[in-house]
Amino acid sequence: MTESNIQEALSQFFSDQFNVEPASTSTDLIEAGILDSLMLIEVVMFMETEFSVTAELDDLEIENFLSIDTMARFVTARQPASARHESQASASFDERGT
Repeated sequence: MTESNIQEALSQFFSDQFNVEPASTSTDLIEAGILDSLMLIEVVMFMETEFSVTAELDDLEIENFLSIDTMARFVTARQPASARHESQASASFDERGT
């Protein structure tokens, strides 16, 4: 799954689950008053389930969850190598239009 796909899925999750739509994927969700500690737990659970990544205790630093962009990078960095390669192959395939 590409980082862009992850951003879209996270944006949709925020809309569906919390009924909020951040101004952009780079919006600081904490500063904007959108994300609180309970919501963060739900987001982490969603990321683990939806993207098959594991968030270790050391990963739960606020910098990883400031925006949809940082969350997408967090997920991308923790995806299994096979998922990243499949995602890159799919993106290359789509760009060529074949």
